[in-house]
Amino acid sequence: MLIGADLDVALGKTWRLGLNGTFSWTPSINEGEPRTPADQSVGKQLPYVPELSSSVTGRLSWRRWSFLYKWCYYSERYTMSSNDISLTGKLPEYFMSNISLEKVFVLNWADLSAKAAINNLFNEEYLSVLSRPMPGINFEIFLGITPKW
Repeated sequence: MLIGADLDVALGKTWRLGLNGTFSWTPSINEGEPRTPADQSVGKQLPYVPELSSSVTGRLSWRRWSFLYKWCYYSERYTMSSNDISLTGKLPEYFMSNISLEKVFVLNWADLSAKAAINNLFNEEYLSVLSRPMPGINFEIFLGITPKW
């Protein structure tokens, strides 16, 4: 189940505010048959699939500049098909924040864009897969060209 909402508001002639929110409930249940008598996976949430996730994105634009903030939430995930909650049986929930600043340059033949982003803004320690630490705060730079054919 996915629920989403969008809001886009003009705050004058040159300012815009955009908000987007999503919530996802993903009960990914193994509905198969047991492969062996010891198979405990039937009727359980699939490994590494968070049951709940959500995000909220806010964009503030002025002329050809845009500032974006994105907040994400991912619920705990099981690492074993039996949904065992031992020390290594589940990964904790985590929150993530990203920001970016973008500038668009309009030319006769193309639109050019330059964007800088900071991912994992608060240097959250998290795991998406067991024993695979994910990156801390990190940075990206994007350059884009959209030709006007």
